[in-house]
Amino acid sequence: MIIVAQEDEQVRTIIAATLLPLGCELVQVDDGDALLECFHRNGSRTSLLVVEKDLPNRSGIDCLRSIRRDGATTPAVVLADKFDAELVAQLDSNTFLLPKPFQMSHLEEIALDILNIREPANGWG
Repeated sequence: MIIVAQEDEQVRTIIAATLLPLGCELVQVDDGDALLECFHRNGSRTSLLVVEKDLPNRSGIDCLRSIRRDGATTPAVVLADKFDAELVAQLDSNTFLLPKPFQMSHLEEIALDILNIREPANGWG
């Protein structure tokens, strides 16, 4: 299962359309509280989190910190408005920062590598 947490419905729909062909069940949520609730219900089945850094109610970063404190190591991709070296330094080895703007094909490549659907691409793995 892939959980996509993105406030903007249009962006969330595009991300879902990009990731659905990978063959995983996909769940979409629009805020941090919904992300945590969904993960707590489905954590053991979740293979990937795609999380907007700035979600309503609770930021994507706060959600990931909570998930990590609970012991989960589920890989995550954080979508951020820009590259942030300070944030990257705070991320664990299972969390990748993907700054905007990005091509959906780049997100797909990262997901393919994380889900081990094929060999890792150079620089990811």
